[in-house]
Amino acid sequence: MKKYTENQKIEVCNKYSEGFTIEEVSKATGIPKTTVGRILDEKGIQKRSKACHKQVHKFSEDKEKEIIRLYVEENKNTNEIAQLLGTYNTSVRRVLLRNNIEIRARGVARRFVQLEDIKSKEGTDDFDYFLGLLATDGCVTKNNIVLDFAEQNKELLNYWNEFLGNKCNINVSIHKVYKTPQYRIAFSNPEIKEFLSTYGIVERKTCNLHLKYINWNVLRGIIDGDGCILKTNEGKTISIGITSGCKNFLEQIQQFYSDNGIKSYLRESNRNINPTYDLYVHKSEDVLKIYENLYKNAHFFLKRKEEKFGSLLEKFNKCKLVNSGKEMCDSNPEPSL
Repeated sequence: MKKYTENQKIEVCNKYSEGFTIEEVSKATGIPKTTVGRILDEKGIQKRSKACHKQVHKFSEDKEKEIIRLYVEENKNTNEIAQLLGTYNTSVRRVLLRNNIEIRARGVARRFVQLEDIKSKEGTDDFDYFLGLLATDGCVTKNNIVLDFAEQNKELLNYWNEFLGNKCNINVSIHKVYKTPQYRIAFSNPEIKEFLSTYGIVERKTCNLHLKYINWNVLRGIIDGDGCILKTNEGKTISIGITSGCKNFLEQIQQFYSDNGIKSYLRESNRNINPTYDLYVHKSEDVLKIYENLYKNAHFFLKRKEEKFGSLLEKFNKCKLVNSGKEMCDSNPEPSL
């Protein structure tokens, strides 16, 4: 009888523990089924009944294909897939292993983002939007590029992942201070770090931030990151505010407003111990102009902020045509005949 090494025996035991049947272990290792059984007995591993093995194969063919697609094409990890499909991490792993899908080690997905994934979109509206978002809520440390948000803004990470080609995992942790879920995408790439620095996205940018340029798409990212839509006068009046620890950055935005005929007010805030600054636009006509330019043909934007402009649009008898490619129009442009 052929003798098998200790490593081969360990492989047999590991695959069986991961949910493979004796027949599948035999096929994967090239060891006869009867020998597989003897190895399991030798190692004191209790064999499962046929009923248990049926549980292992509880997914339909379509469900298994979906698991493989989520793992391979969308680069989700086994925990994320399990949460999406209401199953267990181990069950997802068994499906992948049965279909000869190599399980990634932790952190491998972070290395998949390449410079070309971002640089190829240079000059597009989407590139400019994420430039603004990274300027406000992004963090660059060493070679790491990080974006994280609370649950109410989690959709921004879905957008960022889509922009990167769905190559990242969205990880969740509990905030140390507020004890609430915090969602994050992080990856490491020194070339991307250097590339972003040419646009003003650098380490320790809190008090030293100046972007290469600002346009309406960049501004939309800035507002989604550090902006607020403030309603007063029972919601009839709306102001747009941007808060930052860098006064020079807000002055750059203020100049952009001025170049577009919009009046804004910059002041130092007394809400925090460290000095911060607020830039506000109050005049309704100016707020409407900003809205029209921010969201006309917009692809990525934080929906809950865009929706706050609803009362202003009603005031000016305008209808919301976000992403339509059309101009803003009267809510009843022509009476019915």
